[in-house]
Amino acid sequence: MRKSLALIPILAILEALSSCASANFTPAQQAWMAKRDQQPLSFVVPAAEANAAWARAQEWIARFGQLPILTTNESVIQTQQPEYPAAEVGMKAVRSQLPNGDYQFYVDALSANVFSRPQMMRMAQACAYYIASGIPYPE
Repeated sequence: MRKSLALIPILAILEALSSCASANFTPAQQAWMAKRDQQPLSFVVPAAEANAAWARAQEWIARFGQLPILTTNESVIQTQQPEYPAAEVGMKAVRSQLPNGDYQFYVDALSANVFSRPQMMRMAQACAYYIASGIPYPE
């Protein structure tokens, strides 16, 4: 069952408002968003932390993806593909083990609407930052 469009992830809403009212964010929220903005979508997680990071990926995608999760296994977590022109958000995380035992992660937010791509990039970075750091968005 699709989640209501009213449940657009809080980070996307907050980001849209930030250009108008950045003073409404706490210093902790501003610091978190600054770190999120520096987070690459592809990153390496040490082998010892890979399972905890993968659990965070599943948690984030289940919480903020607006479409049902279709695939969950040891290497891919992916929601249903969004359909044009809907503004729904899908998510995808992929991990693969490197020769040294560490894991390469890649995160993407999926949208069929090209106009929502900048917000989806920030959402993907937020997911990647949470997976990599374990630091949730400060409430």
